[in-house]
Amino acid sequence: MARVFWDTNLFIYLLEENPLHVEEVRELWISMRRRGDRLLTSQLACAAQVQTDLFITHDDGFRGKGVEGIGIITSLARNPL
Repeated sequence: MARVFWDTNLFIYLLEENPLHVEEVRELWISMRRRGDRLLTSQLACAAQVQTDLFITHDDGFRGKGVEGIGIITSLARNPL
């Protein structure tokens, strides 16, 4: 089980049923549930405060950055789940 943080845009893709990303986000959610992962969401600082294992965003500006308290920051397309 991992603590996985979703950036706001992943929820927007689901709510708006974004044709480019909705299936990818749904598959991620199914994979997380199957693994028993815990979903977290809020701002980046909050993710660090709760010691997040994986922060998933669609903002490539964050990908690969080191933030104390967050194990891995990655994009939706490159998430390891």
